[in-house]
Amino acid sequence: MEKQVLRIPTSNGIFRFTNVREMTEEGVDKYNAIQGTKPEHDVDTEVFKLAESSRGPYRPHEFARVLSILLFAREGRENSRLPWLSIANDASESGDLEICREIVFRAIKECRKENVKKSLIPLTKESADDNAADIMGMIVDELGELSEEEYEELLDDFGALLVQWRELEVPKCKDKGAYELVYQLVQRCYEHKAYRTAMRLSGLLYVADEPKKKPNLAKTDLLMGMVMYELGYMEAAKRCFLFADEDTKGGCWEGVPEKYRALLEQETKLEITEEVLELQKFLDDGIASGKIKTYTQEEVALYHDGKLEVEFPDPKKQDKERKKIAEKALKAYEKHADGDAEERLKGIEAAFAVFTEEPEVYEQAAYLYFMQANGYLDEGDLENALATIKKAYNCKNGKINGMVLLTFAIILSKMERHSEATVYIFRAYILFGEEFVTEKLGEGAMEALEDYLS
Repeated sequence: MEKQVLRIPTSNGIFRFTNVREMTEEGVDKYNAIQGTKPEHDVDTEVFKLAESSRGPYRPHEFARVLSILLFAREGRENSRLPWLSIANDASESGDLEICREIVFRAIKECRKENVKKSLIPLTKESADDNAADIMGMIVDELGELSEEEYEELLDDFGALLVQWRELEVPKCKDKGAYELVYQLVQRCYEHKAYRTAMRLSGLLYVADEPKKKPNLAKTDLLMGMVMYELGYMEAAKRCFLFADEDTKGGCWEGVPEKYRALLEQETKLEITEEVLELQKFLDDGIASGKIKTYTQEEVALYHDGKLEVEFPDPKKQDKERKKIAEKALKAYEKHADGDAEERLKGIEAAFAVFTEEPEVYEQAAYLYFMQANGYLDEGDLENALATIKKAYNCKNGKINGMVLLTFAIILSKMERHSEATVYIFRAYILFGEEFVTEKLGEGAMEALEDYLS
């Protein structure tokens, strides 16, 4: 199969051709070559440039974030604006808007305002959404398919921390207790092996440590070094460990697995992990990632061995076609939306009939399942309502959808399964707060929840 070079769309809509992997590796080689030969500020500048070149459409956001952490680990030692701009850009590109907002506050403080992307400035307004549910969503997405028991255990472990996070006033990281709270969130992610989520939250640790206290900085660097180690970024891990060791005069290692301290004695270079390299090679061959089709690592290997034929669909065309199908499905539903419960259920069935792929491929699937469940609920058909809301719940992000959770609770309550219903009310409370629950279910819901928790 003839190699196809990836086309990367730029901000002005013009496509440019590049071998992304080769460009990124050249930047890594340059960084490794200047270690110990140039002033630290020059090294930081190269890290920042490499982070910028490793970020954007079809690029490895994970690697860009690793580089941002390298810059952050030096914060407090070097007077540099680079970490704040780097992590703010990365959080924005990754869609972590609430995380990005906290860092934009700091970026505006540390940098000239004109150096901060104009598109990021509105995130400092208090109208931005709270992200307790988004944090839980990141963890669940990373850990993959979880049983109901595993998810309940996970939510129990993070629940109190998420409630505390949600209750902090904006900007959250200005609160005096924010650092310890964020530290515990990141540490729990590490303990549950949700290393990538820990990395996505990492910028908040440096932002929340407003006074740049050395004990906190050492704790942060040590924890982030452990996360980087587990992700395979040994050079970044070693630098974090070196700073933590230096600040504590070697006193940071008590109770820490020996494998982390041993890294200080090993030769390391900045490297992109095999996983990210393989993704980049996949992209360089013209095979797009998740927005077109999700390929497994096994499929990647088969492709490179010439054992798997892969089509190269136009992502814009495919997205456009799916959007048209979804719009057609919603219109099919809307024709029946003003009718009675039976008529609305017909509309739901008509909408699902329009889909040409599995419903979960379309963003609207959870909404349609949710509406279908409510239709059964209006008819008093509790068994079908329960079966359907379970489908909505098991869609992507269904477990962190407030209306799905509360509808689940309502159905179970009508079936007189009150203890189970309260579980879903409790989950909605953890993720969205008391005001959301009482607005949808009334004051009695919180009273029932208090009885359940007592």
